[in-house]
Amino acid sequence: MPAVVMHGTFDVILLGINVFIETSWDNYMEANEGQVDESNPPYNPMIVNGVAWCSIIVVMLLGVLWYFRENRNQRLRLILLEEKEKARESGSPTYTSPGPHSSEVELV
Repeated sequence: MPAVVMHGTFDVILLGINVFIETSWDNYMEANEGQVDESNPPYNPMIVNGVAWCSIIVVMLLGVLWYFRENRNQRLRLILLEEKEKARESGSPTYTSPGPHSSEVELV
C-alpha cells in the first residue's frame, strides 16, 4: 500500500506541474491574443522546475524513510520470533506456545 501512495503522490506532483504550465500558457495566449513575448513568459521556469524537483525529492525521501522504518520493525519482529523459537526448542519455561502441545495433538 505505501508504494501505491508514494507512486500516486509522485504522479500527482508531475501532473499538477503540467496542469499549471498548460493553464499558464492558455491564459497567457488568451490575454496576449496569441502573441508570445519572449521577454515576458507566462511563468518563471526556474521556480516551476525548482518546485517540481523539491517536491519529487521530498516524496523520494519519504519513501526511503518509510523503507528504513519498516526494515527496522521487521528485523525486530524476526529477532523476537527467533528468540521465542529458541526458547521453545530448549524447553525453557520462559515461553510456552499458546497452541496445543505435541502430546495433546492426535496425528491422523
